[in-house]
Amino acid sequence: MKKGIALSLSLVLMSLLLTSCSDFSAGERCLSPKEMESTHLEMELTDGVLVDAVITPYSRYQNGLNAYYVSMMYREEDLVSGEDFIFSPVIYGYSPEELARLLAEQSGFLPEYVWETVPYPGELIGNLTMRDCMGVERIFRCYWLTDEAGRVDLSPNAVYYDYEGNHFDHNAVCNLLRVAYPDESELDFASSGELAAQAEAILKTLTGEDYYSEVICVPMGEANRQLLKDRGFETGDLSTGSSLYPEEDYYGYLFYRDMDGFPLRYLSLSLVLTENVTWEEELNVQHYQDFLIPFIADKQFVSWGEVGGLRYLSIDRKPNIMGTYKEQESVCDINVILENARQYFDSVLNTSTMTVNHIEIAYSYWFSDAEDGPLRNIAAPFWVVQYWNPASEVQMMLVFDAFSGQFISEVEYQP
Repeated sequence: MKKGIALSLSLVLMSLLLTSCSDFSAGERCLSPKEMESTHLEMELTDGVLVDAVITPYSRYQNGLNAYYVSMMYREEDLVSGEDFIFSPVIYGYSPEELARLLAEQSGFLPEYVWETVPYPGELIGNLTMRDCMGVERIFRCYWLTDEAGRVDLSPNAVYYDYEGNHFDHNAVCNLLRVAYPDESELDFASSGELAAQAEAILKTLTGEDYYSEVICVPMGEANRQLLKDRGFETGDLSTGSSLYPEEDYYGYLFYRDMDGFPLRYLSLSLVLTENVTWEEELNVQHYQDFLIPFIADKQFVSWGEVGGLRYLSIDRKPNIMGTYKEQESVCDINVILENARQYFDSVLNTSTMTVNHIEIAYSYWFSDAEDGPLRNIAAPFWVVQYWNPASEVQMMLVFDAFSGQFISEVEYQP
């Protein structure tokens, strides 16, 4: 379930300045085959723009990439009677008893549990209440969509772990990633790598899915909590005097679904509408004219703290792959993207030195091409050039179509 949607208007005029694969002309220099095959690049891209970045090696996209039709609509084979589901609920294939046993084994929780199912219009909510090793009550809350006949979609819309009534671990980590330069420090109580392995094991055991191999880890210690306060993110609840973010150290981990060996992310893309655009029947025209992006979830989040171990878990609903839209289509190499990014930076006013820290391919949700008929939701690959802007003190992204190399938009970094 998407927590919030941040939209940006594509810089249409800017896209005319940027090259495509077919008309690429070298800038100051091209990368050698050896540099293209590496995983890290250091260079000066242009005046005021340094590159010290993780990059996607050429071998991972040299044979082309696919794009897929996706949908969050109900599938008949996934729907069951609401009455049957309430009588015998299933969470990722587990009964509440089996799920409680799994959490007790893998997270050290006490084995006793209480299960409650609550129907609402359009959805069904299930609460699995347990206690952690410290005796703190935790709620594993599941959402399922229901159709007009009350049938339940077996794919959970979202599952998350409720830490003492707070839901802010996820928000805190995402806010920090936007306003801080990448931090690889370690907290005192545990190794980030060891806890990441435990977090991934729980996700894979629950969902049966594979996740992208590179995990984003955020050490939420005193220094980073203070940074959030300084940037105005930690205002607290004025009615109770409580803090939005618990004052204990913890690691937050972001996992992305794996799509053909690349992360499936939300890149905050916008669509420029034209008069000849038509929509597939399942797409609500007014809805997409307002928001211009499909509401499809992407990342999974897990956090581990010094006290109580597992403290928060969020698993977004899995999209339905509805077939291949493009198969093994040629992808622009990193030299094209470097040139297009250089032209972009040369066209804007830079008042301070910016540092590019990632130049990587990621899949994201988008729309099919208008010339292919009515617009449909797709998952397609994009080049993402992520950089730190010290003037605004935020992480930013340049997003390029991976097939054409065309500039799509500049947006604030969305972890």
